[in-house]
Amino acid sequence: HSVAHSLSSALKSLAAAGPQAVTMMPGMTPDMMKSAQEMMAKMSPEDIQRMQEMYKNMDPAMMQQMQQQMASNPAAMQQAQAQMASMSPDQLRAQMEGAKAVLGGGAPSTPAAPKTTAQTLQDSPVAVAPEIVAQVEEADKLKEMGNKRFKAQDFDGAIAKYEGAIAALKDTGYESALTGANLTAVHTLVDACLLNGASCHLKKKADAKAVECCDSVLARSATNRKALYRRGQALLNMGELKRAVVDLKAALKQDKTDMTVAAALRTAQDKLKQQGDGEEVDGEEV
Repeated sequence: HSVAHSLSSALKSLAAAGPQAVTMMPGMTPDMMKSAQEMMAKMSPEDIQRMQEMYKNMDPAMMQQMQQQMASNPAAMQQAQAQMASMSPDQLRAQMEGAKAVLGGGAPSTPAAPKTTAQTLQDSPVAVAPEIVAQVEEADKLKEMGNKRFKAQDFDGAIAKYEGAIAALKDTGYESALTGANLTAVHTLVDACLLNGASCHLKKKADAKAVECCDSVLARSATNRKALYRRGQALLNMGELKRAVVDLKAALKQDKTDMTVAAALRTAQDKLKQQGDGEEVDGEEV
């Protein structure tokens, strides 16, 4: 189970992709962090979220046992890391499925598939016009198609699907037609498409486009952690270091255990120092 154990370790660096950040555990080496980053580059946001759920549901006693095993067998860890580096996205997903038994303490489980946004509207006690539900269903499908393109590293194709989903939603006039939980559900779908689009733009090094996507999310939810982190990444790439520091600090403040965000923040601060700009930006340094 060496690869499965390495997969669980690599979860430590995936916190920036979602709200369930995790702490660095004993035995987590720089090579393991690098392996985790390479894994993340092959995965869609949904794959990363599934891995986080696997980690979150893990038995703490088994986690401690795995820590001890990793610390006592570095050679096995190196071998597993080498295997992960050469995996295709499909092979990586197969390893994730195989790791579930290890991460779940050997108890198989089949979690219910999450509801689509269209299903949420259909199940709502407040009646929603059928034409709106139909358009939202189309947007759900376009988002999933975008995720498949992302997994295939077809980032242009993924962006087209995400933008198509957002356009389909706008055509419904949902902002004036929906209220309460129904409106929130559609906003969540829009934000997911924008944030996934931002990830695509970051992969393409189209940083200004990534900033635009994140701006749209933050205009509605100024504390959205994913949007703050991804905009911070883009601003860092663009050399807008002070703005990057502000965003990355705001993201890290929501979860100070997130090593990936902390590393990006430290990079931005170091570059500011190298430029001879030693002034404080929104608080203390990390």
